[in-house]
Amino acid sequence: MLLLETYRSNGRNSQEMQDVPKKVWSKISDELKTKGYDVTGPQCNSKLRSLKKTYKSTKDYNQKSGNNRKTW
Repeated sequence: MLLLETYRSNGRNSQEMQDVPKKVWSKISDELKTKGYDVTGPQCNSKLRSLKKTYKSTKDYNQKSGNNRKTW
């Protein structure tokens, strides 16, 4: 949750966040380190990509008729 909040507070809708360069991930990881989480920029990037992938997969699954609903 802290990763998502930090990502959002860094202006995810701005032009800077479209490609999310390494310096932005570094800034996000630095903010997380101040909160006590020892993570790197690439780890944050990977985690956010994984979260998005799982969200989209679950959403697509739930939109198909005949499937039992998945929660995530």
